[in-house]
Amino acid sequence: MELARGDREGAGQFALTFAATTGTVEVLKRVTGVERPDGSNDLSFPSGHAARAFSSAPYVRARHGLLPSLPLYAGALYV
Repeated sequence: MELARGDREGAGQFALTFAATTGTVEVLKRVTGVERPDGSNDLSFPSGHAARAFSSAPYVRARHGLLPSLPLYAGALYV
């Protein structure tokens, strides 16, 4: 969306935020070694989906304000 708006700086900031979140989650998954409920592997915690969902909401809040970020916070809470 930031690129569609022509906001290259914002797109770069979001990409960095997303990459840092994803990298942190992957490291923590390997350090914690929490087994999935179905026993398929030991990479269940922390949730990558939840972490990425929550990384988007604060970015939008910082860049665009509280009101545009509220749907993202709601979606992240659902995840």
